[in-house]
Amino acid sequence: FFLTFSYPITMAVEVVSQYVCAHSMYLPRLSNGCQSQVLCKRRPKHARRQRNDKGLLAQLPGEVIAYISDFLQSNLLSHVCRTTWLLLQRRHQSYEIQNASPDKVALTLHKLNCAMQNSTHATHTLSIECTTERSLTAASFASLYALQTLPSLRTLSLNLKSQGVGVEFVKQLALGLKSLPLLQNLALTLPDNDLGDDGMEALAELKDVPQLQVLKLTVAANNVGPRGATALAKLKDARQLQTLKLQLWGNDIQPSGAQALAALKDSPSLTSLDLLLGCSQLGNAGALALAALKDAPKLKSLGLNFWYCDVGDSGFQALAELLAIRNLQALELILWGNKLSTEAVKVFVNAKPSQTLKKVMLDLRCTGLPPSTVDELRAKTHQYNLAVAM
Repeated sequence: FFLTFSYPITMAVEVVSQYVCAHSMYLPRLSNGCQSQVLCKRRPKHARRQRNDKGLLAQLPGEVIAYISDFLQSNLLSHVCRTTWLLLQRRHQSYEIQNASPDKVALTLHKLNCAMQNSTHATHTLSIECTTERSLTAASFASLYALQTLPSLRTLSLNLKSQGVGVEFVKQLALGLKSLPLLQNLALTLPDNDLGDDGMEALAELKDVPQLQVLKLTVAANNVGPRGATALAKLKDARQLQTLKLQLWGNDIQPSGAQALAALKDSPSLTSLDLLLGCSQLGNAGALALAALKDAPKLKSLGLNFWYCDVGDSGFQALAELLAIRNLQALELILWGNKLSTEAVKVFVNAKPSQTLKKVMLDLRCTGLPPSTVDELRAKTHQYNLAVAM
């Protein structure tokens, strides 16, 4: 998008590099849950003597500076000088709340919400990570509800691991996110919150976020069963969704849940899919069900994690069909902790791959295969690059 301007991109990058080197900054952090701190280093002498930096920066229109900031998705550029601060303040924000009592966390989120709601500068990127377990109260949840209603938000990342957020919070969260007209990139990290199948049904409503293109959803260790997996498969109906990463390890989705997730192949827009299903009793039936992803029309990158899922030879041989996905360029299969034989591996490498396939990564650690298997694999795969972990 920089090419729409008459200013060379190299000049823009050079100016930004000079300022970043001259003004080293760290991202803001909410220390002890009560205040935002930005730590600065004193500029080196050679940087203080350069008086023409401001002139170079002044030659760039504000739109170019804003585009560079959006590309970085960081508040670093806004701290370079007064010019960029006036233009970019609050555009990209990242916070970490740690070592705080529930009351301080609630107060911090309330202050943050008030500052953003009353700001004349639009917020495009917001990241909040809560590292203290069980530190959120009803007041904290209310502030989080308000933060998600910022109409200018393009990217949102919430890390609420082990916070006991509950199903009702997830319902309200999904309801609010559906009202954001510009949201494109969403990352929700919600492991160990006992959300269950009801929570997954609430999160499935994210399919109605109008401009959502990238969704990374971590719901590990949440007592999710086949019904919850079936609900998450509804994300295939997200019209603009291109990248989907679901972390479901430590649940009990069972082969029927895997079969439901295979319906993601019907997404008309999905180009990248990662399913992390480790520590689930999927067995060969689950692997066979997910082999149906071979019919995905636009999939270019596929990752399946079967870490300790009791997958055997027949399941691994069924996964060989994924090599033939029409537009596939990269395939990653993690089979760590499953018992496989060399015969199954031979079937896999002898499968006919798609002409577009460029890279395959196999994790075969703790599978009982001999080390010589690596040489056999590489000797028979010439069309694509093969990486094997043993």
